[in-house]
Amino acid sequence: MAELERLKSYFESVQIPKGEFRINAATVSHNLEKSINTMLLRAGENAGNPTYKGSIVGLQEIEAVLKETITQ
Repeated sequence: MAELERLKSYFESVQIPKGEFRINAATVSHNLEKSINTMLLRAGENAGNPTYKGSIVGLQEIEAVLKETITQ
């Protein structure tokens, strides 16, 4: 649960880009803010259930791409 709280804090502290956003070679979000909010909600509702760990992994991936984008 600590990782979820850390991710929530991170996303609250940065400006989320508007419009189409490429997360990786296979994933594009047309509304990144909505995607992040949905993943945060899903991760919170299913905390402790390893089946839903993908939400946390997805959020970490978005975080990494945003950090890379912000530093360029």
